[in-house]
Amino acid sequence: MDGKAYDRICEAICSAVAKGCDAVFLDLHGAMVVADRTDDGEGTLLENLRAIAPRTPIAVSLDLHANVSERMVRNCDVITGTRPIRTWTSTNPGSSPAPSCCA
Repeated sequence: MDGKAYDRICEAICSAVAKGCDAVFLDLHGAMVVADRTDDGEGTLLENLRAIAPRTPIAVSLDLHANVSERMVRNCDVITGTRPIRTWTSTNPGSSPAPSCCA
């Protein structure tokens, strides 16, 4: 990922959490490398969030092929794996997103 894009996204997330919340839930990839910044983009983000909100529960969902780092584990309360949901569009007559959500 481009470093400037990463900084912008992380700033938006961190700013929102700094305003106060009951909990944080992020749907992340789990293998983010950030050009000229870090090879553990999720771990760095979670570490920053933990510093901002040390008592706020933080949960993340990751792709099943995620690279789970020690930094990620140290800085969140819940980590779960999720499989991608197939894309559903109105151009697929008779199809529904429910089967992939419930399978």
